[in-house]
Amino acid sequence: SWFALSKACVAYVLSEIESNKTYCLFFNTGFCSDESFFQTIIGNSAFYKNVKGNLTYADWSVDPGPAFITQHHLPILKTDADKFFARKFNNESGDIVDLIEKELRG
Repeated sequence: SWFALSKACVAYVLSEIESNKTYCLFFNTGFCSDESFFQTIIGNSAFYKNVKGNLTYADWSVDPGPAFITQHHLPILKTDADKFFARKFNNESGDIVDLIEKELRG
């Protein structure tokens, strides 16, 4: 569920779903369907050549992860230009969100 798709790719996925009703039925009872439903369609299409790495930064160094984003993560966010999103924040994350707005979005 953590992905960004082009309009053309979304149209292709919707077309595939519409033309193959048994595909949807298969995923109705599958385990972790959200982690393979779209990926299977896209991975078996011409859109696969456009697939990029994960656009979301998450710190999995804690157990249980992911860690909440803090000021500790700011240098990492500054240098990782491939990441457009970050997780995870909570109700006390206002200060780091303000810093991200100021230092990364300018």
